[in-house]
Amino acid sequence: MEAVPEVPAQAIETVLPAVSQIRLQEQAYELLRAAILAGRFLPGQRLDVNHLAHELRVSPMPVRAALSRLASDGLVDIQPRRGTFVARFGAADVREVFQLRRIIECAALERLDRLTDGVLAEMERIVAESASLIDGQRFRDYARYVGLDASFHRLIVGLLGNGRASEIHEGLRWPVQLTRVVSGTEHHRAPAAVEEHTAILRALKDRDAARAKETVLCHLVNSESDLLSRLA
Repeated sequence: MEAVPEVPAQAIETVLPAVSQIRLQEQAYELLRAAILAGRFLPGQRLDVNHLAHELRVSPMPVRAALSRLASDGLVDIQPRRGTFVARFGAADVREVFQLRRIIECAALERLDRLTDGVLAEMERIVAESASLIDGQRFRDYARYVGLDASFHRLIVGLLGNGRASEIHEGLRWPVQLTRVVSGTEHHRAPAAVEEHTAILRALKDRDAARAKETVLCHLVNSESDLLSRLA
């Protein structure tokens, strides 16, 4: 048996801080994103790196890295020589986000040849769990529904088999969620949203691409209109 070469202590010392730094960046990113989406920081509010670092009990470096990622998500706006601010979203931003979602999701529905029974089963599970959360016009656990909704649409986009498209689509959910927080809504059309997902699922089970596109477009248009009405 060949002897296992020893790793110099100096090499270990250089790797471990890098790993630790990556973990800190990820933790800072998750915590700050959650705080923004929970409405702790308001749109337009300035985010001070040193203050955030003090609150999170980390150095400023992982906070800066986290804010850079949040800027890529569209949740913060980094302005040179001015600072970093929580992003503001208006009607025009909402329209742009939903326009992109329609383009990507409808393109994905042209690849129903990639639709598997496993994907359909997961969609059915998501719809059933979403329905169990309905309480009047609201969802009892809105945060859970948001996650289920994202998973449902993620499965649709996954039919494309296009990593870049999936990444773009994933980033579009954060501005919408932040806008819902700002508008003070917890989704007042819960039964309609679940029924629309059910209609999409039925079309997919029938492998009917035209009807699937129609139901997806209906769902996205209704969601956009609801959000715009609340912003107004």
